Order: sequence, then structure tokens, then C-alpha cells
Amino acid sequence: MAINTGYTAPLGNASGQVAVVHYQTAQTTYAMSYRGIENFYGNIYTFVDGINIKADYMPWVADHGFASDTFVSPYVDSKLTVPSTDGFVSDIVTENTVPSDYGFLPSATAGSSSTKLCDYYYHAAGNRIAVAGGNWSYGSTAGAFYWALYSASSSSARYVGARLLYIG
Repeated sequence: MAINTGYTAPLGNASGQVAVVHYQTAQTTYAMSYRGIENFYGNIYTFVDGINIKADYMPWVADHGFASDTFVSPYVDSKLTVPSTDGFVSDIVTENTVPSDYGFLPSATAGSSSTKLCDYYYHAAGNRIAVAGGNWSYGSTAGAFYWALYSASSSSARYVGARLLYIG
């Protein structure tokens, strides 16, 4: 139940939620704010530069010189393997075998929409790019730690969304 932004303005930069009657369904929904970021869990879908997934589910990472479908310098093999099955994330990569920020890449998918990390992970075979976040249309599977490792670098999509930051 997407709603217009602005309902959490009275919270300023505080975290919390505000009850709102949805304009179409007349149901009560809740606009939330996390440290001043309104609706933190919706419309944060973004490509992640610096992570390419090789066909064997192994992330290669770089901190500069970003390019798609590249598995040579400046990209380095992270020596990690992400899950080969879709599901709700139950654990994240914690090893630091190369200097990098893994950004909460999943290491196991045994969670649910109400247990563990509660965000979903999708994958596909072949060389892929990383997309994180999600948008309203993904419903309960999207979130700040949602990972989609199923898009080819030639993929394109257009979603319109925005963030509003209120500093009071």
C-alpha cells in the first residue's frame, strides 16, 4: 500500500512511524522514518558498482575501474560463494578474504519473511551484475538487504522513485 511522502515530517530526523489512512483502500497503513529517511524499505532499487558475479556464484569485487562482465584486474576474486538457491536471507558473508566491503551479501537462504534478515535473494546462472534494495512492486520480498543477482549486464529497466530527506 504505497502512500505519498511527507507524513513523517513531524518526526524530523527521528525514527518512528505515523498512522495514515490509505487514500484508496481506507485501511490504516504506517509511514515510517528511519533516522529521517522516509519509507526506508521502499524504492531503493539500485545497481551496485564494484561487484560482478561469475557463473559459478563467486563475487568478484573492485574498488575502482568499474565494468560489467569483467573478472580481471582491478576486480579480484573474493574467494566467496553466494547461495545457488533463491530464498529469504538467513546469514550474510562475514569473511574478509580480500580488502572490500561486501555490503551484506548472503551466505545462506534459510530464513523467511518473518525470521532472520527477512529480505529476499534472487540469483540466476551465468555471469551477472548485482542489484540491491527493491521497489514497491516487490512487496514483502524487498528491503534494504534484498539482493538480485540475476540480471545480465545488458539488462535495462526503468523504475521511478524518490527519497525525501527532512532536516528540521
